[in-house]
Amino acid sequence: MSISKTRLLAFGALLAALLACAAPRLAPVAEISPPLIQEEVFAWSGQVAGQALFSCREGIGWVDAAGQIVTWSPEKRAAGTTWPLPFAVSDPPFRQGDFLALKSQAEDQWLVFDLARMETRFALRDLRAKQILGVDGDHLVYVDGENLVVHSRQEPAGLFRWPAVEKKFFKLGQNLERQPFISGGAIIIAPADNNVLRVSNSGSVRWWLALHSIPQFDLLPMADHLAAFLMNQEIKFINLRRQQETVFKINGRPTGMPLAYQHDLYFFLAAEKMQKLQRVGNQVGIELTLTPDKALLLGNPITFSILTNNLLKPRLLATIRDEAGQTVLTKKIELAKSALLVWIPVQAGIYRMHVSAAALNRIEEKEISFQVFDPREIFLNLYLFF
Repeated sequence: MSISKTRLLAFGALLAALLACAAPRLAPVAEISPPLIQEEVFAWSGQVAGQALFSCREGIGWVDAAGQIVTWSPEKRAAGTTWPLPFAVSDPPFRQGDFLALKSQAEDQWLVFDLARMETRFALRDLRAKQILGVDGDHLVYVDGENLVVHSRQEPAGLFRWPAVEKKFFKLGQNLERQPFISGGAIIIAPADNNVLRVSNSGSVRWWLALHSIPQFDLLPMADHLAAFLMNQEIKFINLRRQQETVFKINGRPTGMPLAYQHDLYFFLAAEKMQKLQRVGNQVGIELTLTPDKALLLGNPITFSILTNNLLKPRLLATIRDEAGQTVLTKKIELAKSALLVWIPVQAGIYRMHVSAAALNRIEEKEISFQVFDPREIFLNLYLFF
């Protein structure tokens, strides 16, 4: 056997051994993985122009009709930077891609704002625009009554006009109540009979789903699902590839078109003079309960139930401390989604149970406090009372 062939066989054996020893690929948390949760993440007082949310460099943003762009960071879970505008904004703003076209309430003045750079690209006056059709960093396309107009800030003349062509329509059977879109080489439509249809490019229906309620908005594309917000206050998460649905009941009715951002849904709820930003998505974190949940007595066992949600291979650390901050129990639990911990208190007082979970996708913590009573003191107090 030649030396080169020997080396090749040895290399092949080494490669096979490395592949055999390689760690298995970790499956990520699914985009929609119950339990799901609706939570308020931010409260804001003001008027949202057009009740429209959008993604931007800072995270999530909206236009304050009084004349500013407001942002909120999902990563920091805190308010972001605000950008003042030169005028109060007419309802609603027009958005396409990373650009907003904003009109003044008081006069025929327009501004194009770049959401990726968070800066004004250009401003225009006296357009007499009846309808905005498109916008990017260099152009604004609109109809001024009789003409289709393209304004280019890079061209010396600036304006290009064409006579507007009369619109022509054709029917597809049921009227399309919501905007269709393309997914996986098929057209997804929501006709007036409250169904969702997946139609091939040849016109045949490949799959359909009954919504059983009227959609409140257009179908909202997510990374792996379609989200249908229904008038019965349900959200149906539709997985087209697996032809499955997950239903979640929300509290309240969104005031405007929701936003899909990083596998979560965001929308505003109106509460008196406040706008309350909501997140709907996977419940991620730790649930911690104890049994019995009342009358914890000295010398009796207390069972702590620990449950993690949507954490990848969490390593748990549970600690119980007394009123003085002294540790009375520490327990490490390796790679567990759930665990039970039993502890028998030997001294009455107020305690705190702290659980941390170091997972591959994030770190979570949970803490509860509880009080342990001495039954002898209870009986003594009852005796003295009577």
